[in-house]
Amino acid sequence: MIKVLHVLNNLGSGGAESFVMNVYRNIDRTKVQFDFLLRSSQNGHMVDEVRKMGGRVTILPSFPREAMKNYIALERFLQIHAREYKAIHVHANALLYVRPLSLAKKYGIPCRIIHSHSTTSRFKVLHRMNCIRIDRWVTHRFACSKDAGLWMFPNRKFSVIPNGIDIQQFAFDDEKRREVRNLYHISNQVVLGHVGRFSPQKNHTFIIDIFEEYHDARAKSISRHDY
Repeated sequence: MIKVLHVLNNLGSGGAESFVMNVYRNIDRTKVQFDFLLRSSQNGHMVDEVRKMGGRVTILPSFPREAMKNYIALERFLQIHAREYKAIHVHANALLYVRPLSLAKKYGIPCRIIHSHSTTSRFKVLHRMNCIRIDRWVTHRFACSKDAGLWMFPNRKFSVIPNGIDIQQFAFDDEKRREVRNLYHISNQVVLGHVGRFSPQKNHTFIIDIFEEYHDARAKSISRHDY
C-alpha cells in the first residue's frame, strides 16, 4: 500500500481540506491511504471521518504561535514515521510552513509536494524568501490554478490540479429547492448566492460590483447575509 502524508492547518471546511477529502473519499483505499499532519486542533470536524476510513491524524502544537514546539514535535514524528510514506503533500496558502519539506528530505521521503492554494499573502517577505529555499527540497509543485502556480512558483514548472468535486452532491433537486426557499422566505425570486469565508481570497469586492450592476437594473433587489 502507498501511504501519503498530507500536511494541513486543520481538517475543517476550508478549500484545501475539502479538496483533499473529496479525493480521499473516492480513491481505492486498499491501494492508497492518506494520513494527516495538522498544526491546529481547531475546526477539525472531519477528523473522525478520516479515522473511520483508516487514516491517522496527528495534531502538532500550533504554528506559528508555538513554532519551536511545533518544529520539535514535527521532527520527532518524521524521525519515527518518515519511512512509512512514499510522499508528503504540503498544502499552502503561502510559503510560511516549509519545515515539513526540509525534514521530509532529511528523513528520506522520496516524493515531496508543495501545493499552492492561493494567490496572495500578507507575509510577503518570508514568502519570497521561501520561494527560493524550497527548490532544494521539493520534487513536485502543484497549484489549484494557473495564477496560484505563477504566484507561488515564479519561473518554475508546476502542474495545475483542478479541485474536483462529486457533482452528484450538487445535482438539482426540486424538493430541496423548495425547502431552502421556504426557509429563507425567498419564494421564486432571483437569488445571487455566495458561500465562503470573509477573506481577500474570496474576492468579495467583485461580488459587490456584480450586485451593484444587478441592483441598478432591478432597483427593488436587496442584499442579505446569513452566518
